Amino acid sequence: MLHQVLGRVSLVITLLLLSISLTAASSSPGSTIFPSFRVGSVIVTPPPSHPGFNPLTASNAALRANGYPERPHGTKPKWWIQAVSHAHWVYPRFTSHAHHQPGSPSAVKSTASNASGSDSSNWAGNIDNNGGHFTSIVAQWTVPSASSPCDTNVYSSIWPGIGSGQSSSSTLLQAGSEQDITWEYVQHYGYKSFPTYYLWWEAYPYNAQQQINIGVNPSNNIFVNVAYYGNNTAHYYVKNNTTGTTTSFNISFSGGFTGYNAEWITERTEENGSYPPLTNFSQMNFSDANAAQGSTWKGVGQWSHYFSVMQDPFNDDTEQVDAYPGAISGNGFPIYWSHYGDWDAQGT
Repeated sequence: MLHQVLGRVSLVITLLLLSISLTAASSSPGSTIFPSFRVGSVIVTPPPSHPGFNPLTASNAALRANGYPERPHGTKPKWWIQAVSHAHWVYPRFTSHAHHQPGSPSAVKSTASNASGSDSSNWAGNIDNNGGHFTSIVAQWTVPSASSPCDTNVYSSIWPGIGSGQSSSSTLLQAGSEQDITWEYVQHYGYKSFPTYYLWWEAYPYNAQQQINIGVNPSNNIFVNVAYYGNNTAHYYVKNNTTGTTTSFNISFSGGFTGYNAEWITERTEENGSYPPLTNFSQMNFSDANAAQGSTWKGVGQWSHYFSVMQDPFNDDTEQVDAYPGAISGNGFPIYWSHYGDWDAQGT
């Protein structure tokens, strides 16, 4: 009888120790598990906080679980080391801009003079498309200063993304920076400009543009990684390299994802269903513009790709170029501003 009691006590102690061991393994001292929350129809899940976690020595599985960009297979490129080093993570909080929405390209048509190019009413940049499925994209750029003529509101978004956004079966996952100027008449002063700069993310067409709680100013250098993990789950990692402030999170959405495109774009952001004049950003430069299909990473010019020129139907009469990309060099390229353009109906 005593032997049976001792045996049971021993079993209870063993199970208790096993439970403590598993708990410690899944939640290290000082770690925090954050709950998921909803943004429109999208569910957002912040990564757990594990003080002392070292991304530079972690496996890709651990990097994914802790909200960091995965390391390209077998390498530690400079852009990845910079992205994960000295990152001061903040809990993601968002402000919705329902009237303000980057998205898919409108009125795209082939350019007869160059078979590797296309025209768009709202996009300028480069698009990789080789018939495969892109699963991750990265880019860095310096936020440009915005300018505009007196009493002319202007808008622009700069972003990398994967997907097309042409339908709910092909979600466009994107994140970037916004550069806008609005004007107001101030009594005893006259017209006064109000520049606005912020970072944002979106899963088009499932939610409106979401402003991220990371401060940003002109001349700040930005890093973005957007990845698709499968099963309608995507990952966002956004860092202000200048300040080190970083946030990351996963989202779950109900639509499909094909990942046929990887894009690096400057866009005149849709405003209340119309395309507005484009911010004068003079020139911006994408660097470290890389995309992955599974474990295979290549630069923007190493995949099959085409460029997009932003053509505005100026005054609804003759078209003019508002912005256009320059030549790809290494894994980067510039985009040049050309004209403000005017207000155009979506789809023109």
